[in-house]
Amino acid sequence: MTTGRAAAVAAATGATQGASGEALAALTSSAKVSANDMERFAAIAIKTQRETGAAVADTVKQFADLAKDPVAASLKLNETYNYLTLSVYEQIKALKEQGKETEAVALAQRTFASSAETNLAQIAGNLGTLEKAWRGVSDGAK
Repeated sequence: MTTGRAAAVAAATGATQGASGEALAALTSSAKVSANDMERFAAIAIKTQRETGAAVADTVKQFADLAKDPVAASLKLNETYNYLTLSVYEQIKALKEQGKETEAVALAQRTFASSAETNLAQIAGNLGTLEKAWRGVSDGAK
């Protein structure tokens, strides 16, 4: 993990570089994540904490679970978030059955990430005027 990555995540999320670095470190140590997806997934973890209060570690664990068993974890996460189409599930399952574990993990994680990004944007869009003003004050203080 580099300082540049932490700075990029901080810029994308409004978080401090320290918080961004912690999210990146957590992903690096506990989840099998492509280097190309590292910043994206760290940003999702930070934004999830900001918008919902869920700990960064909880989101990191979800990505880690998808890395350990993309088929089972996708089904489990879908029970909570209802984001997975039958077609994508079948693709994940087929990739795993063909021995293409890395591709199955990538598809599972990226599908989950896309859904999370959509949901987080909707949550942020639903903030009231007072909440948006308070967020502007708190972001300015960072």
